[in-house]
Amino acid sequence: MAGISGIVGQKSMSGVSFFDGTIGWHIRNGKLTDMDEVQKKGASRSMFTQPKNLLALSGGPTVTYEGKSGADDVLLFRQGELSCRLHIDSMGQVAKYAYRDKTDEIDVMFSDYRDVGASKWPTELR
Repeated sequence: MAGISGIVGQKSMSGVSFFDGTIGWHIRNGKLTDMDEVQKKGASRSMFTQPKNLLALSGGPTVTYEGKSGADDVLLFRQGELSCRLHIDSMGQVAKYAYRDKTDEIDVMFSDYRDVGASKWPTELR
């Protein structure tokens, strides 16, 4: 998952994390530590399930058309043990994405797309 769209950077009050698909580290309270394998696996899952990374085909996932769900087209993205479904509406916009995170099914709905520069972005997530 290398490349600019495949890099996860996260800043919080407690520190900064970086993962490029292979190498990862954290800075917490001024101390630099490498990610362990469990943390790398979690960061990889987080990267994979981001719609922008799926649509950019970051990491080279396989994509299968699964048919319709209501009026939406459903695409299944797979990479190793990871999978994620994107529901694309009639306007070509992501209406929903769904994936399994450890033991939970996660469904995120996108709505109220608005013009932002030269493209449209959802302003509501639920």
